[in-house]
Amino acid sequence: MAPLRGERPRDPAIGAERSEGRALDSCPFCPGAEEALGAILQEVPGPEGWHARAVANRFPFLGPEEGLQEVLVETPRHDRAFCQLGPRQVALVLGLYRDRVRACHERRSDWEVHLFRNEGRDAGTSRVHAHAQLVTLQGPTPGRRRLEGCLSEYHSAHAECGICAAGSAGEGSPHPPGPGSREVLRSRHFVAATLWAPLDPYHLRIFPFRHGPSIAQAESDELSDLADMLLRLLDATEALTGGAAWNLLVHDHGPLEQPALHWHLEVRPRLTRAAGFEQLTGTGVCPSDPEADAGRLRAALGHHLSH
Repeated sequence: MAPLRGERPRDPAIGAERSEGRALDSCPFCPGAEEALGAILQEVPGPEGWHARAVANRFPFLGPEEGLQEVLVETPRHDRAFCQLGPRQVALVLGLYRDRVRACHERRSDWEVHLFRNEGRDAGTSRVHAHAQLVTLQGPTPGRRRLEGCLSEYHSAHAECGICAAGSAGEGSPHPPGPGSREVLRSRHFVAATLWAPLDPYHLRIFPFRHGPSIAQAESDELSDLADMLLRLLDATEALTGGAAWNLLVHDHGPLEQPALHWHLEVRPRLTRAAGFEQLTGTGVCPSDPEADAGRLRAALGHHLSH
């Protein structure tokens, strides 16, 4: 039986600053605390023994017959937030994400894989040591069903992938996006834009240009490109929000090629709370305009859009 949420350990002060350059005796994710970890499933080798590692979640919210859960520890350093890791380390972390999703597909090809990270108390963090989580479970879950339904409807109506269409809209343009655009940043392999109907200000989606259902198919050069883009976007978002908490969500659609389904990422700063209307209707009310948010993000990035 999975433990109750209140039984799971939490760092005593999530909002407190990280310790300076040292492991914490009470942190199971720090080097030397392996006896407090679940089984180590994979490690990315590094000079300190490992750069990143995947471990079984010792405090799952699902029972073993309901799902599988992992924690992806993103650095040995307790004093490094995700945004402080640097492009090379983040690329290694993204490679671990890819490998673990691929392993989950191989174990349970017909189950849903959900990969996410929480940064800050308002985003759901219980441990400050940089980490992501991966959950494999039987679907369909409501959010995945809704997203895949929208993508399938677009493909049926237009005979093309909606995400591919969105990514190619500004391709080849020599000029930065105009004031009415939701595009924020474009790189060799990805494009980032604010959502048409965001849940929070500066709510972003990041789409790969190459069509595919899963991050498990991403190439290493794509992940290096994504690491640089992601750090730039998070730096701009944190500057504009005063360091608000945020979630990173990886929308993965499984190992089978499907013309309508295209994996992507979502960055959601946590600046609003669900009030009565939102809870009753299952919708969100965002207090800002996504086109204006995109313009402010472009300005924070210095208008240096890479092509």
